[in-house]
Amino acid sequence: MMLHPCLIARIYRKNPQHEIVLSWTTRHEGENHRVYVDTESRNGNASDYAREVATFADGQFDYRPADEQWGQPAWYHHVYLSDLEPDTTYYVAFASGDDLSDEFHFRTAPADDKDFALIFGGDSRIGGSDP
Repeated sequence: MMLHPCLIARIYRKNPQHEIVLSWTTRHEGENHRVYVDTESRNGNASDYAREVATFADGQFDYRPADEQWGQPAWYHHVYLSDLEPDTTYYVAFASGDDLSDEFHFRTAPADDKDFALIFGGDSRIGGSDP
């Protein structure tokens, strides 16, 4: 079955050239949550990725009732990736049990003063027609 993660987040930490936390949300608790990682696209074929990394934290949380798409509850999953190369594109697929997501990618920060673009976003989760 296809895994459809929601709220995928890339969290760059103190060393964005070499480490990142990837977070995602699922509708079901599932088990054996992990990420497949490579520097080449593997088109979501789990056995072809260079690395498999298990989550360091998983847990349940509740969406507000206004979030009708998912309802309640939902689960979060966090994976820590280290030993990454600077200025490199990494391809990842998220997995829960036998379910695997489509492939996504991210790029690590450059090691030098090379220009780069960064988009930052947030969600206060107050939503609704009258926030």
